[in-house]
Amino acid sequence: MITITKVLENVYVLKDRTDCCANLVLGKERALLFDTGSGIDDMKRAVRNITKLPLIVIDSHGHFDHIVGNDQFDEVYLSEMDFPIIEAYDTELLNRWMKDLTEETIQPFSMPPREWKCIRRLDFDSFELGDLRCEIIPLRGHTAGSIGIWIPPLRLLLSGDALTPIMCLNFQNHLSKQIQYETLNRVQSMNFDFYLTSHQDKLYPKQLLRTAAGWSNGFQRLYV
Repeated sequence: MITITKVLENVYVLKDRTDCCANLVLGKERALLFDTGSGIDDMKRAVRNITKLPLIVIDSHGHFDHIVGNDQFDEVYLSEMDFPIIEAYDTELLNRWMKDLTEETIQPFSMPPREWKCIRRLDFDSFELGDLRCEIIPLRGHTAGSIGIWIPPLRLLLSGDALTPIMCLNFQNHLSKQIQYETLNRVQSMNFDFYLTSHQDKLYPKQLLRTAAGWSNGFQRLYV
């Protein structure tokens, strides 16, 4: 079961049973799906219940809970810097993680992500949805290939896990604290009012990032 929250007139958050969120943005000619969730629910059907527009599907980064729904779509773009993450996943690992995330019986995964035919290298830095121009922004830290999507007309930044309210620095693929701080500091100069993360179905104000950047800077002085 996917729950759908409309956060702006043409922006939706689709949350699956494992509390993984995808962001759907509707333009006049195309729609953007940012992340595909854990694959436990039918993300494609949920999207198509909202819009029949042609889709561009982009992963925020390579962690399993953001990409396992990819094989429901024909083409999904991912930063090449995160290809090593998905190459390390096998079906045994994915099925164990899914069992840990939900007590419900699910259809086991039979093919590892490295064998999916849908994944494409993210080789562009902007795209149009008709009336909305979207820019791809590097948000390195959570992973090497973490990206966000900035939509200036909506004054909105889609950030994946890169700008979560509580920064997680202990993942195997996480980069240094310095790189995380630089990302937090750099987004301060960007022109947006709100941002969306991958595990919450609400908008966060940009001002919250100043607090995160200040905490990160203090952490740097204490421990680096």
